[in-house]
Amino acid sequence: MPHVLRLPQIDLASVLAEQNSHIELRTHIYENSTRNFLKALITYKNRAIATISDRRKHQAMEKKKMAERINLVEAETNQCKLREIELVAGAPIVPGRSSTHDTQTLSGRTKKGRMQNCRLLRSTVS
Repeated sequence: MPHVLRLPQIDLASVLAEQNSHIELRTHIYENSTRNFLKALITYKNRAIATISDRRKHQAMEKKKMAERINLVEAETNQCKLREIELVAGAPIVPGRSSTHDTQTLSGRTKKGRMQNCRLLRSTVS
């Protein structure tokens, strides 16, 4: 609980009877309290803005990663579809592309791994 400053009782008749009537309102205490409150408020606002900015950056990064991953999966799916058509037709679709050599895909898998993925894809589709 905050410390409450209690002001002494003021005898208004005696204050008004004085030639230079003056009541000490202790405004410096109020000003200090207001200044501290405003500092705390500004600190809170800056921290909130920084948090929102960090979250925005993180979400943008995650969105970019997901887009890259989607592109990789789509590219690999298209390669699997071409390979499946190639296997069904019995002839390579792309000239100069041999089905016997072991090449790396965009995701780092070999053709053998892609073929397993294609089989899994066919089994889940049918």
